[in-house]
Amino acid sequence: MGIDTLPGTEKMDNEIRVQKYIADCGLMSRRKAEEEILAGRIKVNGERVEQGRKIVPGIDTVEYLG
Repeated sequence: MGIDTLPGTEKMDNEIRVQKYIADCGLMSRRKAEEEILAGRIKVNGERVEQGRKIVPGIDTVEYLG
């Protein structure tokens, strides 16, 4: 952490896009996950997400409302 960096604002090295995380978990394909995100059926930490949202596996909670 640098002198000008506020705690909690560091970039997480293990961030991945939510659709890749869902596909890696074996729930559905990445493309299908993108469709489900657009349809509003994916939540991260209780909030609906948009395309491109990144998560930190093991910290963020991903829900599928399907």
